[in-house]
Amino acid sequence: MQKNILMIIAPDDFQDLEYAEPKAVFEENNYKVETCSKGTDIAFGKYGAEVKIDIELSKVKVENFNAIVFVGGPGAYSYIEDEEIISLVHQAVEEEKLICAICIAPMILYSAGILQGKRVTVWDGDSHQSTALLNSGIEYTGEDVTVDENLITANGPDAAEKFGEEIVKKLEM
Repeated sequence: MQKNILMIIAPDDFQDLEYAEPKAVFEENNYKVETCSKGTDIAFGKYGAEVKIDIELSKVKVENFNAIVFVGGPGAYSYIEDEEIISLVHQAVEEEKLICAICIAPMILYSAGILQGKRVTVWDGDSHQSTALLNSGIEYTGEDVTVDENLITANGPDAAEKFGEEIVKKLEM
């Protein structure tokens, strides 16, 4: 049976490698990937990538996907307190989907309140993220990629390929 992965990117300033490298890993392993964003038909990466959007955020049906992947980059900040995104995260938790986030995007999951009792990594170049997690009683690992049950987080573009590989490994279990 075909497994489907939803990759959610910001309309502007998503991190190009954090999108392209995991997507390539997914496609090499015969997963169907749909790219989602909010309010646009084409999203623009921080380093010049232009990505055609397959599905508008408001039209996503979480039940159609095995994994939900949030891509980082500066644009991901726009999703941290977005009610539609937070609702999607909660629906994914309820449906026991694999939830994945890289770079700053784990802070979307933090904002959604789903990280309590979890081991998590995140981009932490300014130490604000680790401080927020630790102050909330969440275990910040500092690892490149951290897997904790149905949650996979990664810390940035250098970990993008490994992030994709860990998602595939988890989906194959």
